[in-house]
Amino acid sequence: MKNEVLRILKLVEEGKLSSEEAAELIKEVEGISQEPEKISKPSQKKFIFVQIRSEDGDNVDIKLPLSMANLLKATIPGVISKSAPQMDVEGITNQISAALEELSSTEGDLVNITSSDGSTVRIFVA
Repeated sequence: MKNEVLRILKLVEEGKLSSEEAAELIKEVEGISQEPEKISKPSQKKFIFVQIRSEDGDNVDIKLPLSMANLLKATIPGVISKSAPQMDVEGITNQISAALEELSSTEGDLVNITSSDGSTVRIFVA
């Protein structure tokens, strides 16, 4: 947990997060670390996978525990308000919350794209 808190504080230092956003993220991290019985059950552990393969051989592989997606949800309002203040932050946050709730009971491909040059993007839950 200490490493996650340090990363969050580094984002504040770099100006990428406000102190309010950081406080919310730290609460999420502390909440996750205080619930070891939920984390240790392999049958309930789900991940969001992002795989990108380019024609040039560039590969991106991301494995994000679904429980950590809530941390991302906490950062999105700050990012949106800074980069696109005209957008409905509350509406977007509500949509993200609903999507995360639905993802908890979903498995399989969410996105599977192959471009004409052979590059692929695949996002799935397992």
